[in-house]
Parts: sequence; C-alpha cells; structure tokens
Amino acid sequence: MHELSIAQAIVNQAKDLLAKEGANRIIRISLSIGVLSGIEEHALNQAFPIAAEGTPVEGAKLEIEVVEASVFCNDCNAEVTVTPPFMVCGTCMGSNVDIRKGRDMIIKQMEIVA
Repeated sequence: MHELSIAQAIVNQAKDLLAKEGANRIIRISLSIGVLSGIEEHALNQAFPIAAEGTPVEGAKLEIEVVEASVFCNDCNAEVTVTPPFMVCGTCMGSNVDIRKGRDMIIKQMEIVA
C-alpha cells in the first residue's frame, strides 16, 4: 500500500512546517488529489492516522478534494474534462490529447496551533 508512504510524506511536511513556524500541532490538512494520481482516497484516509501516530500531527483532520481529469486536444484545441480510462476529446472524439489536470496531489492548506 503506497498510500502509507504518501501519508508519511505528508506528516513529514507537516512536521517541517511546525518547526518553521514554531508551532505545536497540526489540526487540519487539506489536500487535492487528481483522479489520475494513482492515490486511493479511502486507503490514504486509512493510512494517515497510522503515519501520524505519536507525532504532533496525530488527531489532525485530513480533508481530501478529488480533482477531475482534463485534457487538451491537439486536433481541435479544446480543453475538456474526461472520465478515465476514456482519454479522448469530448468535442471531436480525437485521441491526440495531452493531460492537463488530474495527476497531482497538492497540500493546499495546513491549520496549525501555536
């Protein structure tokens, strides 16, 4: 389950932020995760408390926003939302597309307590 290593990386970034800000605890972490990222939301929600246990991040609420995938069509120049695994342009039905959104995981916000 690679979500545990992802959760550990999130906890490490949170601990780095605490040290930088001179704060004591993280109470909320907000993420956006693309549908093409390969990260399973449920598995990450299960792994996060394990990774946070015994750290100043323990007990923090993990909020996850799932981001849809979008592609840019090189044939008709349209940018459209797609539903994996169908990576075709919804305008011209072409498959000459580049992924624009949906592969990332971004830590959007962390709420800290001094």
